[in-house]
This record gives sequence, C-alpha cells and structure tokens, in this order.
Amino acid sequence: MVAEIPFVLLVAGAALVGLWWSNFFYDHGINHWQSRKIGHFFG
Repeated sequence: MVAEIPFVLLVAGAALVGLWWSNFFYDHGINHWQSRKIGHFFG
C-alpha cells in the first residue's frame, strides 16, 4: 500500500494540473466544454 503513494500523487497532480489549465482558459473567455477538453489534454 505504501508503494502506491507515488502513483497516487502522480494521478492527483495530473488532475490538478488539468483543472488549473481548464480554469485558466475558462477565465479567459473560452467556452466551458472547450476549456474542459484543453484541461483533459494538459492533464
């Protein structure tokens, strides 16, 4: 179980990076679904 912690951190980090980019593009006027797709790409 302890050996899985780095993988959990990697997945959580990727999700947070994707959310950050999605919010960034949404705040700059891009449609919600487009910013979500961009966030998925960066995540």
